[in-house]
Amino acid sequence: MSQAESWPHQEAQRILDRTKNLDQEIILQTGFGPSGFPHIGTFGEITRTTFVRLALTDLGAKNTRLIVFSDDMDGLRKVPLTFPAAMNEHLGKPLNEIPDPFGCCESYSGHMNGKLLEMLGRLGFDHEFRSSAQQYQSGVFNNGLKQILDRVDKVCEIILPTMSDQKRQGWSPFLPICESCRRLSTTRVTAYHPERCSVSYTCDGSVGAVNGCGHTGEGSILDGHAKVGWKTDWALRWYVYGVTYEMYGKDLIESANLSGKIVRALGGTPPVGYFFELFLDETGAKISKSVGKGVTVDSWLRYAPVESLALFMYRNPRRAKKLFLGAIPQYVDELLEEIEAHYGAAVPPGQRSTFGYLRPDAPASDPFVRGLRYGTLAELAGTVGTTDIEILSQYVKRGIGWPGGDDGAMKALISQAALYHREVLLPTKVAYTPAGEAERTAIGTLIDYLAQPNDPEEIQTRIFALAKESGMEAKDLFKSLYLVITGQERGPRLGGFITVLGRDKVREILTGALQAAGSR
Repeated sequence: MSQAESWPHQEAQRILDRTKNLDQEIILQTGFGPSGFPHIGTFGEITRTTFVRLALTDLGAKNTRLIVFSDDMDGLRKVPLTFPAAMNEHLGKPLNEIPDPFGCCESYSGHMNGKLLEMLGRLGFDHEFRSSAQQYQSGVFNNGLKQILDRVDKVCEIILPTMSDQKRQGWSPFLPICESCRRLSTTRVTAYHPERCSVSYTCDGSVGAVNGCGHTGEGSILDGHAKVGWKTDWALRWYVYGVTYEMYGKDLIESANLSGKIVRALGGTPPVGYFFELFLDETGAKISKSVGKGVTVDSWLRYAPVESLALFMYRNPRRAKKLFLGAIPQYVDELLEEIEAHYGAAVPPGQRSTFGYLRPDAPASDPFVRGLRYGTLAELAGTVGTTDIEILSQYVKRGIGWPGGDDGAMKALISQAALYHREVLLPTKVAYTPAGEAERTAIGTLIDYLAQPNDPEEIQTRIFALAKESGMEAKDLFKSLYLVITGQERGPRLGGFITVLGRDKVREILTGALQAAGSR
């Protein structure tokens, strides 16, 4: 695929078609809800937006900024699973005013924001962090809030038709913080006072089992005494910051459209938008962060390089993909292919390879591993029965005639693959003994064949021939061999894996299986 066909390049071109000025400041934004820990969706949104930012630079844009916005004034609506039940007393309060249940930060949202910043720093994202509480309280949003108050009827005309009759009653874009109980999710606006930049309210709503305190009063909408609800808040940021581009999940298309209408009502221009599909779990069901399903950034990075997770995000954002630990071998192998392609072909000036998106600071010369496959390394670790990286490295160098690269990078990948085998693959392995006569005969013939040196392709071809000679389907013989050698029904390309593992080692394993079956 040429650079011009890549989706980041196409998105960057859409932005430039709008701005028509390479010197104009281009602001890209992503959002984070700190009601829970940063999740893999946060990583994906920031990563994908960064790809577009890189493409903008390639096309000549001179001034781009990425804002990562944390909505830490949002009201706590539900206590996350495994968190202390005592947090229920804080339901409805702004996240930045709730004590940190872990006791190490100034607030609940401060703890989550800290985790986000830690992740962004560790992964090297270039960004500007913005806290909702800080932006509201410092007055950054004051002018936008005044504009919303002056046009509150217009905002209501946009939002109310999209709501159920029950939710329309008493709805307001403003969420004043009750001066008595400090909740904002339980307050109901009863009157607007544009001349005083304030609203009247009653605290008589409920969140979960928590009811409002009943206080009635008048409060300013400025300087953090109130905020606006989700769709209006999104529009407020777009309007005040002049956001040029923002991505969002497919489930937020309607919200984005409504927020765009609000921006226009305020006299602003909505950003160029791009929706992406949602992640699926191993069964094909939508991943829900609220019930803790799915893979975390840390769990993926425990077993694979960060560039492989970035590659997952790069591939087909408009297609729902299964995000589970079983996907790691595929994306690491694809990463290795992209590395080889990046260094194996000259990239024209002003162009960017796929790996150039995943690793913008990649050195000019190739320091990475070549000629390796992750699945082979994982199964090698399990079959050899050692986690000693030096021993496994020797197997690799001897088995495939490793063409070279950075020795440390190779060992790091072997280490992660060995850990993946021990913690992810091993618990699913099953003991297998070949039972059918044709199956045992084919395996016995293969044992004899492996006594002589043959290259990986010759071994692969011979296995196909053995299946035909034995009257078996090739897929059934391969499945049998994988089960005997690795304990899995499938695995890395078998001819190459046998070569890496060593013909003598494989003959030993196959002989043991036949002996267990009582036929050799």
